[in-house]
Amino acid sequence: MNREKAIKVSKKDVAAKIQSEFIHDPELSDAFNLSMYKDKLGRILVINDKGSGYIWASLAAIEKIVCESENAVSMYNINNWVKNKYLVTGISAETLITLSALLKKEVKYDGNSLAEIDKYLGTKPFIDRRTFLALVYFSCEIFAAQFQGWVDWDLGSDNRSYIPVVKDDRDRVYVPYSDLLECLTEQERCSLSQSIDIERYRHNLS
Repeated sequence: MNREKAIKVSKKDVAAKIQSEFIHDPELSDAFNLSMYKDKLGRILVINDKGSGYIWASLAAIEKIVCESENAVSMYNINNWVKNKYLVTGISAETLITLSALLKKEVKYDGNSLAEIDKYLGTKPFIDRRTFLALVYFSCEIFAAQFQGWVDWDLGSDNRSYIPVVKDDRDRVYVPYSDLLECLTEQERCSLSQSIDIERYRHNLS
C-alpha cells in the first residue's frame, strides 16, 4: 500500500495514542477486517499485526488506497468468515438486513432486489467487507432459487473455515460469486447478476 498519505506510528506510540486520542471503532474494524481506531477529528489509526500502524486523514483516504492496492485481495478473501458450518442459521437474515440498510429499501431474495444491487454496484468504487460478504451469500440464495438447488457450506481453501456454495440433486457444486471476487480484487466495475450468469454459462445451465 502507498503510505505517502499516512503517518507511520511505532508500536510504542500506538499504545499512547489509544490511551489519549483514539477510540476503537468496531464497525470500521469489521468493515475492513483490520484493527481500526478513530479520533475526534475523524482521523483513522490502522494497526497491523506487529502492533505498529498508520494514521490516515480520513476514511475516504483509506477507501481510495484500498481500492488501488493489493489489500483488496486480503479484504475480499472469502476464507476466515465461517469457522463452524453448523452455526450459520442467522446469515440469511443478516444478509437481508445488511443489504436493506445499504440500499435504504427492503431487500428480498428476488430479481428486483438483484437489479437494485447491480445499480448500486455500478455507482460505488468501494465495497466494504460486510457488504461483500452479504453479496456473496445473496448470490448463492438467488442462484439456488433459479436452478432448484440449495445453499451449503464447504471447506475453504485454507482448510479451516467454510465458504457458501450452491448444490443440486446431481451432486454439482456452484460458486455464483466467483466473478464478483475477481472483479473486486481487480478494481473493475462489478455486476452480481453477471457473476451469477457466468456461473450458469460455465455449467451449461439454461
